[in-house]
Amino acid sequence: MSDRALHLIGQARRLADRGKFEEANAKLAEADKAVPGLSETAEARRKIAELATPGGRYAIQLSRARTAIDSADYAAAEKELTEAGKLKPEAPEIGVLRQEMQSAQQKEATRSSRVAELLTAMRESIARKDIAGADRAFNEASRLDILAPALDQARTELAEAHEAARDKKN
Repeated sequence: MSDRALHLIGQARRLADRGKFEEANAKLAEADKAVPGLSETAEARRKIAELATPGGRYAIQLSRARTAIDSADYAAAEKELTEAGKLKPEAPEIGVLRQEMQSAQQKEATRSSRVAELLTAMRESIARKDIAGADRAFNEASRLDILAPALDQARTELAEAHEAARDKKN
């Protein structure tokens, strides 16, 4: 079995997942030339033919929407849900995913608000020279959202507060 053929089949599947069915079939034709009669090529061709149907395209759109929601890319999720709605306007899954997206957005907003509150508490603790309290507030904010952009600046402020406290002891 040729590595080249398997590579081409993989490319074809990725192209089909992006809705580029003609390009995907061209890659499968190349795979057929590299290794004629390969069962993996035939299986990929069947799956791509399924995806090329309206139902298959709809499933792709829903899958992309779910991935976008899970990645907190709400603009992309809305775009995919709109496209899915064009294929099946009355599908209940679209409404369910929109509700999940709204819920995720609300959770994210609540989490961001709580992180901001905790970082404010951290700064207030630093101002009172309560380094332990500042550490607690920062750690709790970090546990809520380790990737929050505001944590970078807060980390620097906390490090400076620790350094100032050490310098004061010496």
